[in-house]
Amino acid sequence: ELASRTVTSEEEMWSEQTLLVFKYGWMGVHSQYRAFGQDLRAKDTIAAERLDRAYRKALELIASEFQIGEIAASPYSIMSLYERREIADASLKLRLNLEKAREVLGLEIPAE
Repeated sequence: ELASRTVTSEEEMWSEQTLLVFKYGWMGVHSQYRAFGQDLRAKDTIAAERLDRAYRKALELIASEFQIGEIAASPYSIMSLYERREIADASLKLRLNLEKAREVLGLEIPAE
């Protein structure tokens, strides 16, 4: 949702679990991609590398906000606007690379 339309829901903001939601959202999306990863790599190595790099970059961007032994991360609400923009940009880059992978693989978006 970060890359498409909303940064966070009210519940996430009040619970201060926004970064946790982002992290596991990215991980969930990437887990679905992995089933097609070898096919993408066979058709377009550069697209596969860019997608993997965008995923790693997004996770690395927020990694320091998670302390060892803690489940939750630092509160998103205390992050600077610059840091929030970096997170949104990383998420958008991941999304764009996923869309490129879909195009390369010829996958259709299901009708709603």
